[in-house]
Amino acid sequence: MQPTAKNPFDILTLTGVTQGHFARLIGVSRVTVNTWATGARKPTPRLRKRVSSLLDTLCALLESGELPIPDRHTETHIDAIILAATVQSEVTADA
Repeated sequence: MQPTAKNPFDILTLTGVTQGHFARLIGVSRVTVNTWATGARKPTPRLRKRVSSLLDTLCALLESGELPIPDRHTETHIDAIILAATVQSEVTADA
């Protein structure tokens, strides 16, 4: 599923994932994520697939209810949930 908001980075607010946390998951700086979120820049071709995949994973987790209430979870908990969802989607794709 694609985020339905005008800005796909709005999913970060909906899931409680900070720009800094998203940046660490992608391997860039928070400032870089902020420039993408504000529309000042777009991810490089090298990063587009990773960014899109992570945003899609967050959307799927939000829809399924697998993410806890945003103000009640830790970054480590989110990391574990995202990792599990990513591994599951890769296993499904390889099958």
